[in-house]
Amino acid sequence: MFLLASSHRASSRFMGLRSPKWVSDCFHPSRLDERTGRRGFTLVELMVIIAIISLLAALLIPTLQTTREAARRTQCANNLKQVTMAILNITEASRAFPSGTTLLNVTGTLLDVTTANATWCRAGTTDGYTPWTVIILPFLEQQDLFDGLTLDMSLAGRFMDDTFVVPPSNGDAQNIVPLSVLHCPSSRYTSAVRNNYFGVQGGGVAACTNNPPGTGTQRFFMNGVLHANSRVGFASLRDGASHVLMVGETRWCSHQTALGEQFNWLLSGKSGADAIPIQVAGMEQAINAQVSEAGSRLLNWATRGFGSDHVRGCFFSVCDGSIRFFADSADLPTLQLLAGRNDGGLIQSALTP
Repeated sequence: MFLLASSHRASSRFMGLRSPKWVSDCFHPSRLDERTGRRGFTLVELMVIIAIISLLAALLIPTLQTTREAARRTQCANNLKQVTMAILNITEASRAFPSGTTLLNVTGTLLDVTTANATWCRAGTTDGYTPWTVIILPFLEQQDLFDGLTLDMSLAGRFMDDTFVVPPSNGDAQNIVPLSVLHCPSSRYTSAVRNNYFGVQGGGVAACTNNPPGTGTQRFFMNGVLHANSRVGFASLRDGASHVLMVGETRWCSHQTALGEQFNWLLSGKSGADAIPIQVAGMEQAINAQVSEAGSRLLNWATRGFGSDHVRGCFFSVCDGSIRFFADSADLPTLQLLAGRNDGGLIQSALTP
């Protein structure tokens, strides 16, 4: 009992003790600011921190953009590789490259594009039929889509009429679905129904024929592998398969502003009034030579050259199946020789990786 009482009295005295003055002074709020320093940042310090963050962002953002564009370029090259292999598979099966675009005369038979008549594209009034972008569908794992299209050589089989649209009589307008394999991921226009890969119909200083008369704005070339009513075999590639361009990127007709979404991978070229090749282009101008996007003249530029929304150049596929990137500064006469299949020019240096 004595011990318990003593312990109780001792604990009572201990609990009743007041803290020393120096302890309360140390933890008093008014003393805490003086001993620990300022609680916040000054305006100068905040500005320095913001400047450092801005500098880091300025260094990192371009790097991220460059990385993303590199990924898009890789995807674009893969797309073009798939398209190229599909064309080569067709070529192996049929012993000829597919026609760049199919044109019929007014009697419903193939238009003769081999005559010396320089105005054949303006003869009569004919519409566009099956383009090469449709022919390759089964080899792009799109057999069901291909089977649903009207491919007969009649007015019901037209893929473009005088107003540059898939005619209602065709019934194929509902088949205009996005095909990412035909759309460059770097394109500033996101709609995947637009085709960013055009067949190389040839090239040179002057077109084989053109329309409208006297202006020469919408070009038809016939010295490449994918031109109007073409049926070119490997035996016709006198320059060698590794020295002839097959398909190249385009940024023009794929986002034609006057007609918008009407220009898509399903449309073919047409002859007669307002004749124009579509899904194909000729190598007349340097890569990305045209930078303006104003008005319907995109129709004209789309037939004259190639380009892309990549930085300083665009991709091409070669008839041997390889994919090459050509810079905007690539020599134009050299590119024109590469666009032709039988000009006799072997341009090894231009195709060196």
